[in-house]
Amino acid sequence: MDCILFTMNRIIWPLIREILVNANGSGEAYDLPVAEPSNGFYTLENTEFYAKIPYAKLDPPKKEFRLLKFFPRKPSEVIHCQLVDKLEHENAKKHYKALSYCAGNPNQTRVIMVNGLEFNIFANLGHALDEVLGIWQATNGQDDLLLWVDQICIDQSNVEERSHQVGLMRDIYKFAEETFICLSTKESDGAGIDWLRKASDESEKLQTRHMQKALFEYIRKQINEPGFRAGLHGFFDILKSNWWTRSWIFQEFLCSDSLQLVFDLRRPNSWHSKTLPVPGCDIIYTDFQWSQSVDVLHQLVPKSDTMNALHQLVHSENVDDSLQRAKFMANCKMSWSVDEMNLRILLNHSRRCRSSDPRDKIYAFLGCTSSNYSIVPDYSPAKSVRDLFTESARSIILQENNLAILHDAVWSTKSHSLPSWTPDWTSTVDTSFLHELVHWSRFWMERPPDFEKSSVKFRDDLVYGLGSRLDVSGYCIKIWDHLSHAPEGPVRMTWIYEVKKSYGVLASHEILAQDELWILPGTWNPLIFRKQASNFSLVGEAVFLKEDYERGNITVELFSLSERYRLDSYMTSNEVLRSFSYGVYDQKIISIC
Repeated sequence: MDCILFTMNRIIWPLIREILVNANGSGEAYDLPVAEPSNGFYTLENTEFYAKIPYAKLDPPKKEFRLLKFFPRKPSEVIHCQLVDKLEHENAKKHYKALSYCAGNPNQTRVIMVNGLEFNIFANLGHALDEVLGIWQATNGQDDLLLWVDQICIDQSNVEERSHQVGLMRDIYKFAEETFICLSTKESDGAGIDWLRKASDESEKLQTRHMQKALFEYIRKQINEPGFRAGLHGFFDILKSNWWTRSWIFQEFLCSDSLQLVFDLRRPNSWHSKTLPVPGCDIIYTDFQWSQSVDVLHQLVPKSDTMNALHQLVHSENVDDSLQRAKFMANCKMSWSVDEMNLRILLNHSRRCRSSDPRDKIYAFLGCTSSNYSIVPDYSPAKSVRDLFTESARSIILQENNLAILHDAVWSTKSHSLPSWTPDWTSTVDTSFLHELVHWSRFWMERPPDFEKSSVKFRDDLVYGLGSRLDVSGYCIKIWDHLSHAPEGPVRMTWIYEVKKSYGVLASHEILAQDELWILPGTWNPLIFRKQASNFSLVGEAVFLKEDYERGNITVELFSLSERYRLDSYMTSNEVLRSFSYGVYDQKIISIC
């Protein structure tokens, strides 16, 4: 068996690669076995390259990194480039370009030549390089291109190097003269980039406060043109590009001083706006109501196949998610300051993003925040997902001086054997009505009140590990002695009586007998805990409704909330405490695992 594997790796695959490269010229994509370690990180088979041309060791204290020098070529020729080793950031600043792309299917690969030897890259990277080199040669002739490309410039076989190079990513993109953003794949059509360019040009002529109305009028006047409708459809294709879903692109997008959108060489080259942080940012950022507007426009041209397809596309499940993701990124880009970015908010965004290694759900966003969180990238097997997520939650609590992260933990489905107070950033965003309802109860508060750091302590736990037990001082205001389940399902709505007053309590999750309702410093809403031996497990969040609600119609009001009710009907944790009798509720310590 060992002999067979040796023959496959050393003889058969090189022959197949040579046949494919010679047959396809520039190197069409083909399937190649991919190594997928237990942590989920994908790395392509380049053992022969690593053996013949070992990467020079980089010096972390000097912040050394590598670049690739690409040589001129004809479109039908294989890409040739050369490694430029051991560069220091200060010396290379603004003398190179960077590339941002989505790797795509790891089984789809392509061969290029690096230092004269074959090197397997992701097929999507090959497409991105084709696009960028085409643009570069069209504008710079036969000049060489210095470009930073993560898959090749970082020695992917070296865990230690991967760890310290990831810590330099913010500076790599910030110090680049320009970043090429490749939104397309080989199968993409670039009609949407033309549409976005023209729409943005129109919007720049108008005042910002009129953006939504002006955009609708611009679309309404052009909607009868078939080419315009096709371009509008292409705009949504851009938003649905896999590039937006990749965790690492957020930092690449945010930290780059200059961006150039690259979509398809069959269209006019690329787009670089001098007046916006990123081309089209104004169109993406606006609170334009796309679904409602397309409904109206659909009535104007009901018999158009393109308009029918656009109508279906806008109302599909993943378009709203794509819009929210793009809007969040555009908003951050237009107001970014590294000292003001909140890691907890960024990690909530990471739940909309994808990464092959779960640890990148955190590492990919560290460069967008200050160094005060003290989280250092570490890809060694010793750093488990559970340890990293718990350590990060602990760091966020201490750095941000509140317990808002407990609310995130309530709404994440647990895996990786995490403590109940630690969010699982790999779980998807909860879009249920109940989650939106609870979210509205605290949306107007930018952050919960600070706590005294002396009231929070971390201890070790035999099951969950070092620093995984959270001790907090708070008020236990209710223990449910018994509950009768409603015929239609588990108890979510209940009542608390206090000195001739009654309060409606809406729970995020099922309430069981003996569950306890606590108010903790540094939180928005009361939290529900369940006794587990000598400690407690966080199981839910509760919303208190003000006493002027009548018991008979409260359920109806809950599920037909107007904006006024959303603003006025909820009670914050502090309001609950003020309304209740302080003397009855002494401050106690709850131990959460």
